[in-house]
Amino acid sequence: MRLVRSWPATPPAGHAHIIDDVPRVTVVDYDYSALADVGDDMVHLDWDVAVSPEDLMTFAAMARAHPHVPLVAPVWEYPGSLNRGGPRDMDRPALMLRRYTEGGMMRECTPDDRTCHLFGFSMVYLPIASVREFAKECAAEGWMFDDIGFAGWSYNHVATAVPICWDVTPVHLNYPPPALL
Repeated sequence: MRLVRSWPATPPAGHAHIIDDVPRVTVVDYDYSALADVGDDMVHLDWDVAVSPEDLMTFAAMARAHPHVPLVAPVWEYPGSLNRGGPRDMDRPALMLRRYTEGGMMRECTPDDRTCHLFGFSMVYLPIASVREFAKECAAEGWMFDDIGFAGWSYNHVATAVPICWDVTPVHLNYPPPALL
């Protein structure tokens, strides 16, 4: 298992980010297809997600317990987010983890949920076999390899219920300067 951090080919100016020694995978316009070249199962962190060494070890241990299924960490998205497709008009922080309801709608996951159906790549364990299969299908169908596309594909081809590791607390640095003070 490898640890990798995606990094935008053109980082937006003024965006908080992590500087560390984690190997980087370049992402162009939210296309994560380069992850197929990592060569091993991976714990993936976005370029603006911080995590403690203890939480990283806890997360990796849980991933090793079920190596063929993705695993996600609860990462909060904040009002004023810079993320493409993210809810910019949010009035409160939200988890980027979703579950389908019986009526076919979606709802945000809560700490009562042990699993999710859709997820982002902020902090996620990805089995390389699934990454490569999805990348191959994207290439054949002309799809972009993005995180939500992968999550939907995974729901249909790998596991309908992806475990959430509530034992870790990564921090998404993608928020406007705090007006809290």
